[in-house]
Amino acid sequence: MSDTETAVAIGPRTLFSFLHAAHVMTDALDGALSETRLSAATLEALSELADAREPLAPRELARRLSCSFAEMAELLDELDAQELIKRRGAGVGLTPRGQERQRAGAERVRAAQQEIADAMATVDTSALERTLAAMRAAALRA
Repeated sequence: MSDTETAVAIGPRTLFSFLHAAHVMTDALDGALSETRLSAATLEALSELADAREPLAPRELARRLSCSFAEMAELLDELDAQELIKRRGAGVGLTPRGQERQRAGAERVRAAQQEIADAMATVDTSALERTLAAMRAAALRA
């Protein structure tokens, strides 16, 4: 059966089941982050800064996170107000508080991801990947 045939075979109930499952997983990840009072965007920015060997220019951080400079400037202002970053010359780096929050957020997300993976241990991942690929292909054609 081709991807197109698989996509056609997926009925509305199955589609809504997939969407519901995606929302449940997203909620689980968001819940894990809320324990650390971080959003996904904030954790992503803090993680990028944590992985950098030296302070990053705001434009470079925006490029890495695929967002506009204006969005990045707003996020950096928020992070600065929470004392999670320190602006150093033309670059931005994490404060010790920022490093701790990033570590805590990353640990919570990893734990939530592991819970999801454990719950899906019996799933035929090959079939799931084929089904998801078919759904993506169908959505792109729609």
